[in-house]
Amino acid sequence: KWEERGGGQTEEALAGIDRQDPYLRALATFFRRLGSSSVFYHDYWELHPKHWSSQETGMPRPGFGHTNITTAAALGMLGNSGDTYFTEQQGGQLCDITRSHDSKRDLRTGFFKINKKLAISGVNMTNEVLKEQFRGGATLSINKAGYVWPWMADICRLAMGALGLYANINLYATREGTPVAIPAHNDRQDVFILQLEGHKRWVLYKPIEALPTYEQERGKDHNGAMEKDELTSARRTHDLVLSPGDILYVPRGYVHETSTVSEKYLTAHPLEPRDSHSVALTLGLETATL
Repeated sequence: KWEERGGGQTEEALAGIDRQDPYLRALATFFRRLGSSSVFYHDYWELHPKHWSSQETGMPRPGFGHTNITTAAALGMLGNSGDTYFTEQQGGQLCDITRSHDSKRDLRTGFFKINKKLAISGVNMTNEVLKEQFRGGATLSINKAGYVWPWMADICRLAMGALGLYANINLYATREGTPVAIPAHNDRQDVFILQLEGHKRWVLYKPIEALPTYEQERGKDHNGAMEKDELTSARRTHDLVLSPGDILYVPRGYVHETSTVSEKYLTAHPLEPRDSHSVALTLGLETATL
């Protein structure tokens, strides 16, 4: 079980991937080729999603996963800032908020568990907190993950050098059997998903807003949840499962939702892994700022 696993408190486990690792070298080759590919820019860029399997790209299996996260938590590397938070599936409730005696700011005494919204924690991200939240079906999100694991910042540099756009990288970890890992939403960035460990199902829908700006994003804390009638089967374009080493390009504006379990999908695709946890990176390119 996800919450029962632990990691050793060693620098080797914390680092996860050496900067000369074959996975990083393969990513450098991938983005370099992509940056000079007229086919990608003509047929896919900001038009259509594109999935590359590890078999197609020859990408080696990444040497990073849940153990590295628990090690970082044990060493106090995850911190307690708003850049590390949880999202929750259906049924989340607001936590209690108390007012500080010596300040006008609010103190968060628990977790914001808001259905289809981002949730910001107010306590240190220890392994006990991780276990509690994973047990409840929450997804761990770490924005600017390169501050915790420097090799992830190297991925940003690789992408920026090859594609010429500012990049940021986030980490998402979800335990097995989670029907809603990240609720339906769109992004103002073009994103590349790098699956590191386990498997995750992605369902994509045609954009509701073409090439959205910040104000046109949907399904996030600043603009409310997506309505069910907006996610019709007629708008669905992709339904796929990512495996370690896979890469998925999602153009800005495409609505997407993720999970780590779907009986209906797995019945129709019996060869896919069943009920798997997931650790993945999202590389966001700030196209809209140009």
